[in-house]
Amino acid sequence: MIAPIIGNGLSGCSSGSDKTPPPLSVLSGKQNRLIMDITDTLVPKTDTPGATDVGVNLFIDLVLQDVMSEEDANKFLKGLDDFEAKVVSETGKSFSEHSPDEREKLLRASSDTSFYKSVRDLTRTGYNTSEQGIKTNYNYTPIPGKYEGCAEMISDERRARGNHI
Repeated sequence: MIAPIIGNGLSGCSSGSDKTPPPLSVLSGKQNRLIMDITDTLVPKTDTPGATDVGVNLFIDLVLQDVMSEEDANKFLKGLDDFEAKVVSETGKSFSEHSPDEREKLLRASSDTSFYKSVRDLTRTGYNTSEQGIKTNYNYTPIPGKYEGCAEMISDERRARGNHI
């Protein structure tokens, strides 16, 4: 539902070495770093690209600017800041200073919050609608061939990988 709305806007978000990422519109530098660390915890780099590799942080910034209402965007940003403040008050250090295993535990502890659910869903959408995410995790055919309704499933077909939390 969101992907068609902002798909064209993300064409400038590719991470080719000859392109500079677009400037952030809504997220501050500190908030962007936190989003990158959260999304990379949700979808870490393995044999497939991680969330930051495909520009999920830029996707979230674009959604905050162009898709969400101002009220919803402010609620998301408040949730982000509150999450970081809670982590600092409970552990004495920022989310970014924790190891990957500690980050996963911190996210699991927050999994029932509306902020976590929002960032998880935006991460999934951003990752699974990115060019790299689609080509790496799905048998991507940009122009489908003929329709075969009773086609046999090949056992080694790729399946979605990603959010393991």
